[in-house]
Amino acid sequence: MTKDELVQRLKEMREAGKAERRTSAMTHLFGIIFKRQIASVSNPAEIAREAGVPDYIGDGCNLAEFVTVRRGVREKWQPPER
Repeated sequence: MTKDELVQRLKEMREAGKAERRTSAMTHLFGIIFKRQIASVSNPAEIAREAGVPDYIGDGCNLAEFVTVRRGVREKWQPPER
């Protein structure tokens, strides 16, 4: 994914979390799911800044090695590898 695609996906995930007041959780989830892609094109702080959101992405990236995201959740947000 490109940096712009990651920024857009972060915005989409946070918007989806608004109804249940879970925008911070969605930001962490973004970091967990997209850790590898973020590292390949940018860094968490830059993605957050471009999305105009607080930088909790790094926290999610740090949690990634300890968390297993349910398959349905991962498939909902992460596009298939190219």
